[in-house]
Amino acid sequence: MEKRKLAIVLVSGILAAALGILTAASYIHYENSIPIVEVVTPEANLDGATYADYTEMMLPAECAEYGGIYVVKERKGLFSDELYLETPANFRINREEGGYIYIPLGILYPDDRVVLAANRPVSAGDVIKLAQEE
Repeated sequence: MEKRKLAIVLVSGILAAALGILTAASYIHYENSIPIVEVVTPEANLDGATYADYTEMMLPAECAEYGGIYVVKERKGLFSDELYLETPANFRINREEGGYIYIPLGILYPDDRVVLAANRPVSAGDVIKLAQEE
């Protein structure tokens, strides 16, 4: 009977150690699979307007490189808050000129964080990390 108890304790210890190692490996893989993005904030287009009555926001044209623009949002995750990407509703570009794209006010706001570049392709709904938070 003592040998049986010893065998059960030994097998339990081995399984617990294996589970710990696999959990750590899974966490490392997950952290390395999250895209890292650089962001910019939109600027008001003040050509022919004052700060009080501008109607467009300007972004570098590189922001539309991924087939649209993605705004960084925050939500409650399973274990902590997480950052994710969202495409603005009714997104449209009014014009592109001089390396900038112009987007109507109301689609983007001055405090939005828009993806400028990413270390891998991204899409709406992706969980991300900000480059400066590394």
